[in-house]
Amino acid sequence: MSNRMQNPDHLRNIAYPDSSRLNARTEFWQRFGLNADQWYGWYFGHFSPPASARILEVGCGPGGMWDWGLANSQVSPTWDVTLSDLSEGMVSEARDVFSPTGREFTYRVADVCELPFTDGSFDVVVANYMLYHASEPGQAASEISRVLTPDGSLYAATNSESHIKEIVDLQRQFATTSEGAVYASSTHEAFTLENGQGILSEHFQQTEVHAGESMAEADDVGLLVAFVESLDVDVDAARLTDHLKSHIDRHGCFTVTRSSGLLVATHPTERAPRPGG
Repeated sequence: MSNRMQNPDHLRNIAYPDSSRLNARTEFWQRFGLNADQWYGWYFGHFSPPASARILEVGCGPGGMWDWGLANSQVSPTWDVTLSDLSEGMVSEARDVFSPTGREFTYRVADVCELPFTDGSFDVVVANYMLYHASEPGQAASEISRVLTPDGSLYAATNSESHIKEIVDLQRQFATTSEGAVYASSTHEAFTLENGQGILSEHFQQTEVHAGESMAEADDVGLLVAFVESLDVDVDAARLTDHLKSHIDRHGCFTVTRSSGLLVATHPTERAPRPGG
């Protein structure tokens, strides 16, 4: 485990006891980057579970993927979907979202590095923007492959090394401690588009990478500050605000790189069952 954003206690109790930090980033991208229709439309274009698939999402958060999918007729009524997250608060929010819809989901609080499911329980596992939070990404990949059927598939969205590099620069520049300045660049490096394929290749026979990049031109200082503050580095918000106001006054906007994509891994490699499983 290399940083606190891979520490389960920190994640469930401080970083993500609920979706407030995640929502700050979602609002930013909705305003200035790929909106939900563009992103989820692209994602579901690559998402092809069997007709009666048993699907597990790890790190489900408040269930945004499925909320959009239901609203846009992308979720088959024959899919059996289990939503799981390390954070009890996130699982509770997902349950609150879907309970009024009448669509049945199963909910579990679970650590991706120690999944509470028997071998071969699922046809598909979804792990969007979360494997860099696993305490051991290799162990997470092993557990995912274990709970998949021999013909199963993993869909894992993640970021590239250049994703939000401008935001990371702001974190370094305005961090309130030298430790925070160093830590900013390492938050998501444990599982990226660049190294994720190598990690998954230890546990899957084939992995495809689908990548894309776009630029967000933001002129809302408040949203930019909220974005920076959502990423688990304490910053001097007053100095950051002044800096962004000055930058936007001079240039008209603050540009942020969005560089992310989807890893699709298929055919888990043969392995011994987990002891006691």
